[in-house]
Amino acid sequence: MEHQIGLRFEDGATRFIQVRSGETLADASIRQGVRFPVDCREGACGTCRCQVESGSYDPGDCAEDALSAEDARLGWALGCQMRPRSSGVVHVQIDASACLHKPLEQAVQIGALRRLGPRMVSLTLEHPGLMALRFLPGQYLRLWLPDGSASRAYSFSSLVREPGQVDLLVRLLPDGRMSQWLSNAAQVGDTLKLTAPYGGFYLRPAQRPLLMLAGGTGLGPMLAMLELLAQAPDQAPPCHLVLGLADDQDLPVLDLLTPLKARLPQLTLTVCVSDPQSTQALRGHLVTHLQPAMLNQGDVDLYVCGPPPMVQALNDWLAAAPCQPAGFHIERFTPGA
Repeated sequence: MEHQIGLRFEDGATRFIQVRSGETLADASIRQGVRFPVDCREGACGTCRCQVESGSYDPGDCAEDALSAEDARLGWALGCQMRPRSSGVVHVQIDASACLHKPLEQAVQIGALRRLGPRMVSLTLEHPGLMALRFLPGQYLRLWLPDGSASRAYSFSSLVREPGQVDLLVRLLPDGRMSQWLSNAAQVGDTLKLTAPYGGFYLRPAQRPLLMLAGGTGLGPMLAMLELLAQAPDQAPPCHLVLGLADDQDLPVLDLLTPLKARLPQLTLTVCVSDPQSTQALRGHLVTHLQPAMLNQGDVDLYVCGPPPMVQALNDWLAAAPCQPAGFHIERFTPGA
């Protein structure tokens, strides 16, 4: 029996490996070409300290000087001793390059380019090589202009589909180099390069109801998360998505949620629009429409993706809330010009 473990490195890169039953994490990594940081291999030096973010494991024998009981309680482990008992994610506190691991680099073609109002576009990238791409829903890629002169980071807004397709939700900026190219020059069939995956924002195993807050194209990673949940809807927890948009011109993005709502009955949606002239019932900034009841007395995992002002407003709201979420995961983004 094998377990899939995502190794999430300090620089945000992720590599997936297969760990055999009874095999240590370090041995499995090295066997698959990832130079895991180890020294004594006896649980005594602490060189291979890592943090288990999800999944169960046998911690093995660790010296107190290398790993204290309190650290073990908080999810720290030694890679040379721990033996995974399930699939999961482990944070390795070293850059991927130091472990001789490089993110996947792949030339892709534009398979579809769909405008969702004047400021957003749904971009489909395709190539058979994408079937080898492994990422955690919520993570992002770097996409390069055709001439290789610049790259931008975009979250995956879908899982990989056969025969090798994946979607991105992109906000078009008036002065953005990628935005200008997508608006004025990009055509289906054009070739670009991507590298992936990156980032520590991803969907953890669902243990309680989910509350997702997204501002604009912050919806992208939430779409990938919801798609994963929709693969096993009978096991998915209740999920409430609060989406904040700038004005009614952004409303076409709601079309991306229609198939997910049909597949995931547990999904409920609140949409608010900042523009006071909006035709929507809820007008104003997203945070102004949050209710303490959404926190479910603290029994909720909160996922947030939006620009820094939205995140700061949320932090202020939480500081005054009657309870705090059991899980709190944030992805801040600043559009690149």
